Amino acid sequence: MSIGLNWIIFKNRLTLVVKNLDNKKIFDERIVKKNKNEYKIWMPYKSKLAAAIYNGLEIFPIKKDSILLYLGSEIESTASFLSDIVGENGLIYCIQEKDQSEIRNMKELAGKRTNVIPLIYEIRHPKEYSSLEAKTVDIIYADIKDKNLLEILLENCKIYLRKKGFLIFVIPTSDLIELDNENNNLGRKINDLEIIQIINLNSYHKKHSIIIARY
Repeated sequence: MSIGLNWIIFKNRLTLVVKNLDNKKIFDERIVKKNKNEYKIWMPYKSKLAAAIYNGLEIFPIKKDSILLYLGSEIESTASFLSDIVGENGLIYCIQEKDQSEIRNMKELAGKRTNVIPLIYEIRHPKEYSSLEAKTVDIIYADIKDKNLLEILLENCKIYLRKKGFLIFVIPTSDLIELDNENNNLGRKINDLEIIQIINLNSYHKKHSIIIARY
């Protein structure tokens, strides 16, 4: 587990928390103080990545100083927490395209955290954001809805993800059936990745799963 993540007992329940990077509240996070440290409660019903941790994620590759490419939604409930985890010397490139509420959240987060770089581009055309200061990233995290999901992710991996870097992405659970079919388009493309774990999120996010893979 990453050094930025902790489990504490809160209201008689084991609760996932992230140590607050600068002791400032960015959105409407719930803050708890323990052993002179300030933590933000990472709620699984609001974040699919937090839900994956609750549901048994075995490898969490996002650490202090990590460089991430963040594609998609849940800026408020996921990207903001990852900003705490990667720390002052880490970096998150947030790519948004159309969702105005998420773009506002992205800009608000970047205005308060120097380790978040907001970018508005078409995720389907990753060469458009090839001017990233960091030429490669350690992790790509994606929560996007697109019928060509795997094609988009693999193209991003090809351009930006370092060798042996990690891809973490949300996928409709119904699509997982296709992973077992080598003759299926989705099945062929997933074979370019070493699948480490598939986690069903149905207890928190119906009809969704998360896949963690090494490229």
